[in-house]
Formats: sequence, structure tokens, C-alpha cells
Amino acid sequence: MTDVDFIGRLADAWDGNGRPALRPHVEHLALLTLAHMGDELAGLSWSQLSPPARERLVFAARLALDLGRTCAWCFGVRA
Repeated sequence: MTDVDFIGRLADAWDGNGRPALRPHVEHLALLTLAHMGDELAGLSWSQLSPPARERLVFAARLALDLGRTCAWCFGVRA
């Protein structure tokens, strides 16, 4: 099994690098809302975010992934 640098992948996606990239006015806002953070952070790059903000976004992204997997399982979709 290959280890994946989840934080590195999230940072790249947040900044619009790599594939897939997060769209600032859609996925950024969704993750910020899930993390109970203000939407003024949507325009900042990953390096401009404070360490506590990054930690909250990583946690929110993990929650979103877990929810997606659960929904896929409930509706019989294979990932």
C-alpha cells in the first residue's frame, strides 16, 4: 500500500495545484463552513493560513471524505 501525504495533497489542492484542485468559491467555502471558520480565508494560499486554521481544515476535509464514503456505501456506489 502506498502512503499518501494527505496534508500535502490538501495543501496542493487548496492552492489550485495538482489534480484535483479545490475551487476557491465552492470547495474552499464548503470546507471553511464545515470547519466553522470565516469565508474570508477562502482567498488565502495554504502557506498564508495559520497552523491552527490548517489543522481545522485538515479535520474538516477528513470529515467530508468520511461522509462521502458513508453516503456511497448507503447508496450502493462503489468507489
